[in-house]
Amino acid sequence: MTAQEQALSTRAIEARVYHTRQDLRVQVGDTKILWDFQIQTDKMVVANQPDIVVIDKHQKTVVVIDVAISK
Repeated sequence: MTAQEQALSTRAIEARVYHTRQDLRVQVGDTKILWDFQIQTDKMVVANQPDIVVIDKHQKTVVVIDVAISK
């Protein structure tokens, strides 16, 4: 018996909790959107994980979006 099943049987918790990992990419046609994803560069870059990367294979373009919120 797992710990979660035991907790459910003794009513220590009320419902099952499922942990899922969100897919970090979306692809529609020739366009791919990536987030929280490390990108590979030809030169050493310390900050190689931008917030959003949009790759358009049809137009052969890449848009790198890095979001910063200041006070």
